[in-house]
Amino acid sequence: MQKNSIIDFFTKAEGYKISQAHHLNDIKQDVTFSLYYRNAPVFGVVIFDIEYFVQYLENIIIKENDIAVLKKLFNNASHITTSNDRKLSWPEQALQDIVLNHEGKIPFRIKSVQNGSIVKNGQAVVTVTVPGKFAILALLAEYVLFESWVASQFATKTALLRVELEKYFKESVDDDRQSNIVHKVHLSDLKLFQSHVTANRCGISHLMFFNSTDIISAMYNLRMLGYDFGYTGHGISYATLKLLEVNHELTSDFEKVAHHVDQLTFIKENIKSKKNFRIKFDINHIEFICKNYTGVVNQKGFKKLDSIIFIENSCTIERFTLIIDLLKLHKISADRIVFGLSPPNFLSNANEYNMTYKLSKINDDMSFSKIAIDESLLNDLPAHTTSYNAIKESCIKYGKI
Repeated sequence: MQKNSIIDFFTKAEGYKISQAHHLNDIKQDVTFSLYYRNAPVFGVVIFDIEYFVQYLENIIIKENDIAVLKKLFNNASHITTSNDRKLSWPEQALQDIVLNHEGKIPFRIKSVQNGSIVKNGQAVVTVTVPGKFAILALLAEYVLFESWVASQFATKTALLRVELEKYFKESVDDDRQSNIVHKVHLSDLKLFQSHVTANRCGISHLMFFNSTDIISAMYNLRMLGYDFGYTGHGISYATLKLLEVNHELTSDFEKVAHHVDQLTFIKENIKSKKNFRIKFDINHIEFICKNYTGVVNQKGFKKLDSIIFIENSCTIERFTLIIDLLKLHKISADRIVFGLSPPNFLSNANEYNMTYKLSKINDDMSFSKIAIDESLLNDLPAHTTSYNAIKESCIKYGKI
C-alpha cells in the first residue's frame, strides 16, 4: 500500500483552516468529525469511491525530516494569523508525538458507509475520531474527504438517468430488447474533466449503470477486477452497434455534421439516406426528427427508427427528461436513440448536494452540535471490501426506495 506524506496532506489544506484550529488546542477528550450532506436529492446520494479517500487518510506517514520541512514553511508564514490575531500555532508537538509514540501513523479511527450506500441529509458518510491533542489533523482531513463529492455526485445523477431511462424503455421497447439499455448513455470528453483521476473515478461510476464510454482508464481498471465491457470509440460503443443489429462498418464513425452544413440540412440528408448520425442537443431539431424520421412500429406501438441517432450533450437531468417526454409524445421507441453524456453537464454545480464536514462529537456528547448526525449506516469494515457488483445492485435500485 502506498504511503502518503504528511507534507502532501498539509499542502492540500488552506492556511485559514490551520489558523482557526487554535480553539481545538485545549480539548482533552476524543473528538469526532463527520462528513454528511445537507442538500441531498429526495432519494439521497449514491456514495461512490469513498474508500479511495479513506485509504489515503489511513496511510499517511509522518517522518522527522517532514516535520522539519513543515516547520520551515509555517515559521515563514507570518501573514497567517488566527481569528484573534495570535501567531499561527501549527501542531509541531502533535506530529512529534505521533513519530515517537505511534510509529509515524496518525491514530485516526475512521468509520464509513460502504460504497453503493444511499445516504440522506444528516446521515454520516464518514466519521473521523482522534484524541483531542490531534484534533487539528482530523479537522484537516476535510480537504481529503471533500474530494469524494465529485464521483458521488456523478454516480447519483447517472443513477437518476438510469431510473428515468428504464421507465421509458419498459414503455417503448419490445421485451426481448430490454437488456440494450446498458448501451444507451455514452460518456466521453475526457479532456473536460478536472483531471485524469477524476475522469477515471467518474468513468467507473458511469460503468456501474451503462456499458459505453471512451475513458480507457475506467475500462482498464474494471477489467483488472474481472469486469468486461465492449470496446468503445468513435462516439459510440461498437458493442451497441452490434446489439442494435445495425448494418454499419464497425471501423467507421457516425455521420457528423460538417462545419459548412447547418444541422437541420444535415438531419434532412441523413433521414433520406437512413445513415446513423449524431447531432447536438437542440429541442427543435429533435422534434423535427420525431415528425419526419421513418421507422417500423414495434409490439408496444412505438416507432423504431430506421437508424441510430446519437444526441450529444443531452444528459443533464432536465434535458434528458425533456427529450424523453418529446420522444414519448411522438411515440418514438428508445431502441435507436443514444444519449451522449459530457462531464460539465453533471459537474457544473460544484458540491451541488452540499457535502459538509463538521465537528460532531466530543467524546459521545453531541449536544453542542447544530445538527444531529445519524451514524446508523456506518460500520467498522473498510469501505473497499464492497464489490462493484454490490455497488451496482444498490445503485440500480436507487429510484425504487
